[in-house]
Amino acid sequence: YDSDAEAKLFKEFINVSFEKDSHNFIRAFFWSAIRGDNRAQVFLYVLGPGGTGKSTFVNILGMIMGKEGTLTTTLRDLSQDKFEGFNLVGKRLICINDTETFHGDLSVIKAITGGDSIQGRVKHQSGSTEIIPRGLLVVTGNAPLQTRDASGAISRRMRVLNMNNPVTPERRKPLLYFRDGQWNGPLASEC
Repeated sequence: YDSDAEAKLFKEFINVSFEKDSHNFIRAFFWSAIRGDNRAQVFLYVLGPGGTGKSTFVNILGMIMGKEGTLTTTLRDLSQDKFEGFNLVGKRLICINDTETFHGDLSVIKAITGGDSIQGRVKHQSGSTEIIPRGLLVVTGNAPLQTRDASGAISRRMRVLNMNNPVTPERRKPLLYFRDGQWNGPLASEC
């Protein structure tokens, strides 16, 4: 830890990508992720068109939480793959991508954010195991999340973070990405 370190590129990314009134919320969410604290029982839905930095934002969270503490998955896999639930064990950050193609049940989101148990299976073992996910949930998408939740639980738990400032293709560059077993890009050293 270097108390004199400056995170100039990170601050620039946050200032360009998000409205000023969301900066305190972003800091609070990062703090909750680092502390593993989801007493608020909410999840973050990062919404915006392509090229706005949604993946970079999620990669920053993933780098801070570590590869071992992060699971990247899809709603389809969490809802339909009987083995995917077990992958939540020990994860402090759960990232869900590809929401546009999913039109099924979102009860797994309610369970994860509410601290409720879900079922998970281990390959080559009979029976299922009860899993209580402990990680914070971040969902990304290009369009609003579609839900048929009549109870309103998904809407109450969802905090939408809009990313509406696309970077032009000629200015677009990868700021943070994982390749060959390590984090790369200009943001890697700042994180």
